[in-house]
Amino acid sequence: MKRIVALHRRSTQNAGDLSCCPSDYFPIVACAERLDIFGYHLDEAGSASVVDRWYSEVTKADVIVIGGGGLLSCEFFAPCLDEVEKARRPDSKVVIWGCGHNQHDFGGWGDLKPKIDYGSLSPSLIGLRDWGYPYHWAPCPSVMSGLFDRNREAVHDVVVYAHRDQPLTTTMRNNGLDLPAGTPLLDNDASMESAIDFLASGQLVLTDSYHGALWATLLGKAVVAVPTSSKFFSLRHPVPVFSASDWRRASMLARRYPDALTESRRAAALFEARFRHVVGL
Repeated sequence: MKRIVALHRRSTQNAGDLSCCPSDYFPIVACAERLDIFGYHLDEAGSASVVDRWYSEVTKADVIVIGGGGLLSCEFFAPCLDEVEKARRPDSKVVIWGCGHNQHDFGGWGDLKPKIDYGSLSPSLIGLRDWGYPYHWAPCPSVMSGLFDRNREAVHDVVVYAHRDQPLTTTMRNNGLDLPAGTPLLDNDASMESAIDFLASGQLVLTDSYHGALWATLLGKAVVAVPTSSKFFSLRHPVPVFSASDWRRASMLARRYPDALTESRRAAALFEARFRHVVGL
């Protein structure tokens, strides 16, 4: 039996990061040893024993699954990818599954096409959550969650799903947006289930969270994204990207994608089959 390690961001309260690991949704990798991608770093790991375990598991792994999350083209995570390459066995297979670019210094919005940078890694298979690149499209594994299959009714015209302490949250709490009275706000440190229920309660979702935009789209909602990095610019199902103060104008451009969930799940299943073939499972 092959030893599989799954690396993603675990030392966080971000619901999207915590809900994007393939081993939560695909039986083929359910046996994977799940580790924080930053587990090699003592300041992040918290103890030498955690660091030792990280290196031990990565070194022994036959297959290393990296993803999901905005781990690519990001200075914060670049050292992690390089460390995986240094620690892994030469005969192991590395698979990027459901990751995306997350470039924060990206210049103009309109023509943005960030380079997909995975550092010194030598992946055997690359599946991106981003659309429009010469790699397989592998949607965030969270698209497989059964939470999207529940029936819910919208009760608000607009809801705001935001990164805690980021500009969108701060601006709204300071009454800096012309939102309808009583517009509800949820931060992205709530559970995925709470987030899905919240997003389903709105007709329009205003968000600066990648997973807020993705999950709302899968729920059939109209979405306006407030950019915090490049991650909003390569969505398979595009949403208007505007400053928060322009949300009303942007909402006129927002569209719904009734087939997004079915299409995403089909692509996710196809990538799982590719994974099975490439790693020999």
